[in-house]
Amino acid sequence: MWSEKPRILSREVRCNTLCEMLVKARRSKRISFDAIRDDGLAEVRHQTFADVDQFWHAVDHTADTYRLDLQTDQPYHMEVWVEATGMLKQIASVVNPYGIAAYSSGGFDSVTTKHDAGARLAGLDRPAVVLSVGDYDPSGCSKVDSAAEDMAAFADGYDPDHEPIIFDMIAITPDQIDRYDLPTAPAKPTDRRGGDFGATVQVEALTPPMIAHEVEAAIVTYRDQAAHDRTLARQRAERGLIRRQLEDMTDQARRIP
Repeated sequence: MWSEKPRILSREVRCNTLCEMLVKARRSKRISFDAIRDDGLAEVRHQTFADVDQFWHAVDHTADTYRLDLQTDQPYHMEVWVEATGMLKQIASVVNPYGIAAYSSGGFDSVTTKHDAGARLAGLDRPAVVLSVGDYDPSGCSKVDSAAEDMAAFADGYDPDHEPIIFDMIAITPDQIDRYDLPTAPAKPTDRRGGDFGATVQVEALTPPMIAHEVEAAIVTYRDQAAHDRTLARQRAERGLIRRQLEDMTDQARRIP
């Protein structure tokens, strides 16, 4: 009887096989294209118009893009740092309704980036809260600690009396590992910062709905909802004003021979 020893595939081969299966599943419509994010294409496109009427129609709708700073009158200035650059767009879509900026914290290995962030936060008139989203491992935690220390030092150089800068690691946390029963792995033996760190978890272990829930829950703890509602009400009123002014302007322009 013919038999074959089971093959033990390398991690790279397993990864490539999985990627090929996913591509075939998306092509055959077994998996929706919207279910997997693929940020491979970078695009630069210039706006064009079919004719003058289309241009004025676009002008009429520019009022819809008018937006106030939704962090106005909030007790804290907030921003989110995301370790995985591939997650940046996903996190940005969650925090955008709150007027909060999202940054790829992978770039915070750069001294220039940390210097510029320190200068930016030192100039604020209220405390700053940096929500950090990243892996739960020695390397990820060390990067956050290092960035926080360097940025605070640069901020002190600009203004020794600057408002407090608060770093809040909101994902991944030990509580989330237990609550979501996330898959773990031992720390890499080559990571000298490991020590007795124990189990590690990649941030990608959280599904998009889980990430969105954790980020929004953290935002709510620092946010003044009444101030947010007031700013939105003012934004709606001013959009209406701009829309009426644009309508008058475009009507006059269309009457010009």
